[in-house]
Amino acid sequence: MRIIKDRKYKAAQKRLEDLKGFYNHLGIYIVVNLIIVGLYIVSAYNKSGGFEDENFWLWLSLNTFSVPVFWGIGLLFHAMKVFNVKFFRKWEERKLNEFLEKEETRN
Repeated sequence: MRIIKDRKYKAAQKRLEDLKGFYNHLGIYIVVNLIIVGLYIVSAYNKSGGFEDENFWLWLSLNTFSVPVFWGIGLLFHAMKVFNVKFFRKWEERKLNEFLEKEETRN
């Protein structure tokens, strides 16, 4: 009985750590992207003041829009894993079974 309780406790503890990791990831995503968008807005406001480097504007425009999109895709996959979306659960089960079969054939 105690072994089952220990397993459940460890599983709950791992789930909590995964959830905390996701929320940390989300917080960093929000802060970094607010900074990037803020820099873009400030730079766009200052552009009328004589700053005319087009290469900088191209780089800034690409980063302003590509970083949140691609990082957001990664964040979406992280959320899917943490909140047990079926795709990842099935994949994990298949991989776990695959590894167990390889271990059995090795021994």
